[in-house]
Amino acid sequence: MEQIRKIAKTINQYFGIIKFITITITILFTFVVLWILFALDETILLSGNLSFSLSWLSLHFDSSLFPNLITMKIFLILTLVMLYIDVLIFIQLIKIIRNILNVMIEETVFKIEMANQLMNLCQLSFFYGVFENISSFIIYRFYIDHTNLITLLESGNISNASASFVFDINFIIISGIIYLLAYVFKYGAELQQLSDETL
Repeated sequence: MEQIRKIAKTINQYFGIIKFITITITILFTFVVLWILFALDETILLSGNLSFSLSWLSLHFDSSLFPNLITMKIFLILTLVMLYIDVLIFIQLIKIIRNILNVMIEETVFKIEMANQLMNLCQLSFFYGVFENISSFIIYRFYIDHTNLITLLESGNISNASASFVFDINFIIISGIIYLLAYVFKYGAELQQLSDETL
């Protein structure tokens, strides 16, 4: 049991670091998006002469992906809002996981509190999966309906590209496993309580 507590404490610290990195990256991304929205000129954003190069790859676009500046700004704001919601849910998930780890560190795991925390994790994981699918679909439809992506694909300038959307249902399996764990811990807690009352 002592070994489990040490591992739980270490993992708890790692999740604290992950939370800090997530918040930092979100703040940096926000500054970049705000800079693009307010600092760059329309002729730069929609010049249509975008070049991207690495040591092994070079791409050049003769047409802008966005038909106008308003569409680009709506897309950037939409992406930023989706990111904020995503990060808030992710931070809440980390908080619940750290609560579970704290229970493991401080006392026996077969407690009603542990079962409740696992149930919270199950519900939030399911909601997170649903949100990820919905937000990805919204971004996908925005790209298809309000940008020049289809025109670029049909022009032949871009080959071997896919613009199809697939719903990810892995979150249902994960949520189901967490639900079963919550049930097991709740049953274990009830047995522990009966054992304590008997003694």
